[in-house]
Amino acid sequence: MDEIYHRLQIIPIADSLVHEGIVEKWVDQIASNVKDQGIMKNPVIVCRKNPYYIVLDGMHRFAALKKLGVRDILACMVDYFSPKIVLEGWDAFLFQPLDLPLLLKELFPEKSGYHYSRVENLAEAKKRVLSRKSLLAVGDTNGSVFALEKKNLDSNELVEELCVANDRIDRILSERDVKVVYTDNSLTLDNFSVSGAQSVVLRPQFTKEEVLARTLHKKIFPPKSTRHLIPERPLRVDLNLSLLMTDIDLKTKNKLLQDHLKWCYENNRVRFYPESVYIFAD
Repeated sequence: MDEIYHRLQIIPIADSLVHEGIVEKWVDQIASNVKDQGIMKNPVIVCRKNPYYIVLDGMHRFAALKKLGVRDILACMVDYFSPKIVLEGWDAFLFQPLDLPLLLKELFPEKSGYHYSRVENLAEAKKRVLSRKSLLAVGDTNGSVFALEKKNLDSNELVEELCVANDRIDRILSERDVKVVYTDNSLTLDNFSVSGAQSVVLRPQFTKEEVLARTLHKKIFPPKSTRHLIPERPLRVDLNLSLLMTDIDLKTKNKLLQDHLKWCYENNRVRFYPESVYIFAD
């Protein structure tokens, strides 16, 4: 139990880097909720990579608090390269019919070095995307599956191109107001046929090394590029927003945080639930 208390810290927003993009309307909603409630319920998840804190999970929460003018933020520190921290990805279910070949031609003209090919099925397309033979793949309920490729990329160019391709398709879907539901990429093949979606985008999965390297170069991944599985994640710490906003030193703030955590423990407010949970709003 003591470990979780030491992992919870108040850190400066100015010394923190986010690794992934955000959706502005989600930020506005969270900012409004936080302002109304006057508390930060759940810490963001970070790792330390001197001189920065890298925000691994809680990008929208972080952006919302920054928008509110908060100078420091509640964080839970993790050892990123612990085998307990698992990095996966998201695929996207689309709920409007789309002409997939036409969409790919529009977004990725062959004169720019892209080309796409028909793939036998989604399972084969998933293999191609995860092995990085393809930048992404799209499929529909009629069984049409296409993969997007770009040859002769070195490792750095490949990561950049993966981000460009996925950001480009995300933007066009947003512009066309296509309903998108992101899904755990390990469950995509099982769930697509029963999801009610018209089509699916199979997206790449990145490594921890790539996350850190790109973030430290102050580049960000497209929204929903990474899915971090964090064991023993602390929730409902419920720290008063005024403490995060006030102009006092971090040592004092963290002493007050520890006092708050001690009070929670002494008043039987701490629970550990080993089973899975569903959270419908954060």
